[in-house]
Amino acid sequence: MSEFHIENRTWTEAKIRRLVGGVSVPDSSSMDGWADVPRQSWYQLQCAAYDKGDGELLLDAIQLESAVEQIDDAKVRAAVTLALHGWDGPEIGAAVGGRRTGEQLVLEGIRVIAKWEETRG
Repeated sequence: MSEFHIENRTWTEAKIRRLVGGVSVPDSSSMDGWADVPRQSWYQLQCAAYDKGDGELLLDAIQLESAVEQIDDAKVRAAVTLALHGWDGPEIGAAVGGRRTGEQLVLEGIRVIAKWEETRG
């Protein structure tokens, strides 16, 4: 029987970037030349948790969802939500609209979450 353990550490901006966008590494055998590193992104964590029935894998995903809800700017919050679902920067910018690009909106959201994490800890 495994012991349930939660590490309540605040996240760095790098950790938040990984959760939002995942991590890819060069892979010559894939069609686009890149391979995703498993269990790095919000989406991958959710899929792995459901596939394995392991609720502990959902903890980071749930924490990120709570943090996204703390973003006051609706466009930034929408951009991060779309990024979590695999949308690319240009698609996000077109969907959300405004003067900021999709990449700028997502980066701003990541920074807001990082600041929120600092106050949480």
